[in-house]
Amino acid sequence: MKYESQGIAKMYFIAAIGLFVGQILFGVTMGLQYVMGDFLFPEIPFNVARMVHTNLLIVWLLFGFMGSAYY
Repeated sequence: MKYESQGIAKMYFIAAIGLFVGQILFGVTMGLQYVMGDFLFPEIPFNVARMVHTNLLIVWLLFGFMGSAYY
């Protein structure tokens, strides 16, 4: 890598990808809960999954922007 900050950016991009995968998993979980009402209901209520899904969107976008700034 040309600059030291690019190594830091790599960590942010890896974290952003992990958070994006988490958002996809919660989205799929919510979709299945919407179709099959009792899918993972006691473990993950729909309102909690919706909140986590939305918050993951905000956080992975911020991590991506921060990684872009460091790059």
